[in-house]
Amino acid sequence: MNNPFPCVRALLLLTLLFDTRSARAGGTTQPVPPTILQSFPLNPAGDDWRDSPPVLSANGLSLCTHVVSLDGKVDRTTIFDVRSGKTLREFNDPATEAFHCLSPDGKRAAVIRPNQPPSSYFVRVIELDRNRVTFEHEAGGGYCLFTPDGKRLLFDEARPKPAPGYPTMHLAVADLETGRVVAHLALGQWDAPADLISSDGRMFVTVDRNDAHLKVWDISTSRTFSTPELRAGDTQRSLCFINGDKSLRGIDDLGVIRTWDVNTGKLISRVEPSERPMFAGTLSADGKFVIRGGYGGVVFEDAETARDLRVWRFGSEFKAVAYPQTFRGDTMIAGVGGQAISRLVLLKIPPWNELHLPESADERERRLAADRARDMPATAPAAAPPAHSDADLRSAAWWLDRAEAECPLIPDLWQQRAFEAQIMIARAAIGDTSGERRMEKVLEGRFPNIPPNRSPVVAARAEADVYELRRLVSSGKIDEAIKAAGGDQSKLACVATGVARKGDVDRAVALFHRVGGERRGRAEGTAAWLLLVDGHAADAERLASHIDDEKFRRTAYTRIAEYWAQQGDLNKALVDFANVPPGRLDSSHMRAVSRIIAALAKRKGDDDARRFIELLPEKERNDAWGRLAEGQLDRDDVDAARHTFANISGNAAYWLREPLVQAQVRVGETQQAIDTAAADRFDGNLAYRVISAAIECGKLDVAAEMLKRLPNLDGNEEFSRTQKNILTKHVVVAFANADRLADAKNLLATVKEGQAPEGQRDADLYASWSIAAADRRAGNRAAYEVVRRPLVDALQHAEGAPSREQALAMLLAFDVRTDNFQAAEGDLAQCDQQMLRAADQIFFGELHQDRPTDSQAARLQRTQAVLRLICQTLDRGVIELAMGPVVKAHAEQKKYSEWLEFAQKLPSPRARIAAYLGMAQLLAPTDPPEPNE
Repeated sequence: MNNPFPCVRALLLLTLLFDTRSARAGGTTQPVPPTILQSFPLNPAGDDWRDSPPVLSANGLSLCTHVVSLDGKVDRTTIFDVRSGKTLREFNDPATEAFHCLSPDGKRAAVIRPNQPPSSYFVRVIELDRNRVTFEHEAGGGYCLFTPDGKRLLFDEARPKPAPGYPTMHLAVADLETGRVVAHLALGQWDAPADLISSDGRMFVTVDRNDAHLKVWDISTSRTFSTPELRAGDTQRSLCFINGDKSLRGIDDLGVIRTWDVNTGKLISRVEPSERPMFAGTLSADGKFVIRGGYGGVVFEDAETARDLRVWRFGSEFKAVAYPQTFRGDTMIAGVGGQAISRLVLLKIPPWNELHLPESADERERRLAADRARDMPATAPAAAPPAHSDADLRSAAWWLDRAEAECPLIPDLWQQRAFEAQIMIARAAIGDTSGERRMEKVLEGRFPNIPPNRSPVVAARAEADVYELRRLVSSGKIDEAIKAAGGDQSKLACVATGVARKGDVDRAVALFHRVGGERRGRAEGTAAWLLLVDGHAADAERLASHIDDEKFRRTAYTRIAEYWAQQGDLNKALVDFANVPPGRLDSSHMRAVSRIIAALAKRKGDDDARRFIELLPEKERNDAWGRLAEGQLDRDDVDAARHTFANISGNAAYWLREPLVQAQVRVGETQQAIDTAAADRFDGNLAYRVISAAIECGKLDVAAEMLKRLPNLDGNEEFSRTQKNILTKHVVVAFANADRLADAKNLLATVKEGQAPEGQRDADLYASWSIAAADRRAGNRAAYEVVRRPLVDALQHAEGAPSREQALAMLLAFDVRTDNFQAAEGDLAQCDQQMLRAADQIFFGELHQDRPTDSQAARLQRTQAVLRLICQTLDRGVIELAMGPVVKAHAEQKKYSEWLEFAQKLPSPRARIAAYLGMAQLLAPTDPPEPNE
């Protein structure tokens, strides 16, 4: 093989000489299958599991891999010669001798060997081709590292029992030619090695885990050159020296690339990623590239700008996991296999102009224009019945096509696979078989370093299989579904549930009996619940009678009794209620009582509820009367509740105080509500809830009047004043949100000054910000700026990261609270990745903030604006969580074209996929959520 390991600079030179315009014209958008230069077998049967990434020597001539079998019987480390593929050395017993690192030339390996007593170790250097020990020394722990020239070895030196305050690690530097220790490096108590030595072997880097600093050490003097500053919580995933060891570059867990001056420790540059990656990636040896790899391909980014340079996708035919830490100019190591990696391969990276280019703004605009030209099918309402129409399913498939089209634009291949798995599940739910071939790579794929039984892709495939089983059962192909389920008990339970819903309870029971343990009882209970949802109560009763697990049988009969009560048939409810006798171990009996009474009260079947209560044992009646009164208050029948109160005493009467006052507020018995509340000397929490009820009803004058009537809470004057101030400010916010600006300012003037605990400070902020928002809506810009100006000044004069973060968070929260979304986008531009996490919380809290004066269109516009801000934070989990209520609002109003236009303008492919996928999932047929017990 002719020198397959040129230096990284060759690739950089190719990049500089490559004309971008011609590349953009000639660059392919198709996967580029890799060329395999060498193969390294791990286990031909594929039964072993490699639990750590492979290690490649600096010159790429030796490769080390660690294999652990799933049953734990095999734990083997193997070192291969890369050029020949031959095994150089194996370590079969880690307890006896454990591999630690390879020398830069790949000819030697350092291993750690436990000594007697077990608390001490020996470090050995082994010459791999001759299998002989060239250096051995007593060590104090399991750490060692070669210098870049391979002539020296740093290792954790043996030492006496540490005294209080003694360093946690004391490194020795051994000259491997003479075998002598030539220097010592006493690390600090919180210092951890970063596995990085400068090219001349003079400097060594550690991470101070206590005060978030890197430390650059002079090995010969055991002193620090500098302490480059990090941020609290930052973890550097990869570090390297650049510019002739004059600068230090690192990438953290969030993908932020920092460069420091080695001599001073000052930060030279800080580059944010264009999207927050799932995994940070690895810096190339010269610090020019950030390389992100995973299942299916590799992404190369410019470390100076964090912009994608090229993307190398293997294609669905080559199922492999790339390891970016093994990048050596034009080669890389990948793991090949299905559910377990059976071999490693050395891949030759294709010519630069054959790799993918990131999508340009012009290309994206052309693609979106073509997308808009496609006719959107007529879409049914999102709140469709369980039997979805063909139009619903066609529309869902249309949205899934949009989501799938965005997947290749995600540079992080792991995230791409996760979205493809979700799309696969959604396609299975709507019975769309046209995408099965496209999704084959997901079905047969795997995530590296995750056991098959925990892989999200395997879980997605299992969920897709469940939808396929449901379709077989619903189409009457029950025998075929049973055969497809095989011996999988979860799938058998799914088939049995489908058979029960088709009305064949006897056959369903026989299938359930093939399912063992608690899974069977849970599945039977779920099937009985779904029969009730379908309106087949008689079949649910037959199924419940065959449930052996007492807990799930009680739950089933409770739900059936509640169902008959909802239908107004007390006699049938009593029959099923008899199967839920009082028990000592659970509360299912009282839960059944509560549900039956609540269902009867909701139907205004008070006479039936009284008859039911009189049949209960004496000790249960008081709470039952309380449940009836609660149901009457829920339907705002205050007169009926007053008659029921005559039968209630003790604790049941106490917890009904709050529902009574709230109901009186809702029905307009203002004075009675105030008198009821004031007469009881209730505590501050109850006062908050009662006043909140008045605010929710839009009865702000009632809330203000109740504030005046509040007595001295708990007999503590200072506590009373503090709590009343907080409650008053909540009412001020309500007045401001209703654009009653004069009332808000007048009420705020009544607040008495005093100490300001955290709750009161928060109330102060929201009150002042809400009034500022009302001023802004009223066109009073000067008053609005009076509130905003100090926040801007605080940000401009903030010193240090903590104070700056606090000021920026305050300004960001103010701008979004006052609907100044343009200013909020400007605030976001000043946020780093750590601050974006706080921004997620701020935006998410504001997503559902509606004002009574807002129209439906205004609320929809506001949620769009807040969601657009959330999407700029690039946190995939928060984006998907926030997307739900906004997409649902568009679907309920049938604003599908507006949602498409909005989604196409979102700033990242993952946000657009979440938008399209959310709409498709709303249109897919799903079972109703099972009620919590």
